[in-house]
Amino acid sequence: MVSRIASIVLRVCGALAPILGGILLMAPSDRTAALVLLGGIVFAIGSASTGVDLTTKNIVLDLAPSAAERPLTIGVNDTLVGIPTALLVGAGAIIDLVGFAPIYVGIGALTLLGVVLAGRLPTAAHQAEAVS
Repeated sequence: MVSRIASIVLRVCGALAPILGGILLMAPSDRTAALVLLGGIVFAIGSASTGVDLTTKNIVLDLAPSAAERPLTIGVNDTLVGIPTALLVGAGAIIDLVGFAPIYVGIGALTLLGVVLAGRLPTAAHQAEAVS
């Protein structure tokens, strides 16, 4: 349930954020309302991503081969999530070097790769069949 709600919040806010960003760029004078709304959207994205993080922990626990390997699986997952977060420190320098367009293309390509790889993950039904 949390995953479904978080997914909806992320989709709606993800669609609204660029629109409001454009409004902020084009607004000639009073940007207060757009800034407050954009702040609310950023807050909602942060809250929803916490829900997604909790949900993915449960998925990662299900993917662990055995109960003894669950801590290792969670540790590897957290490390892999932390790598892109650490790389964000240099994102400004990278954008200065190559511009925004290659960054957007790269993010899009990695997103598509993630969708394809996630589609190949075993489902709970497959795991139940494997156990019985």
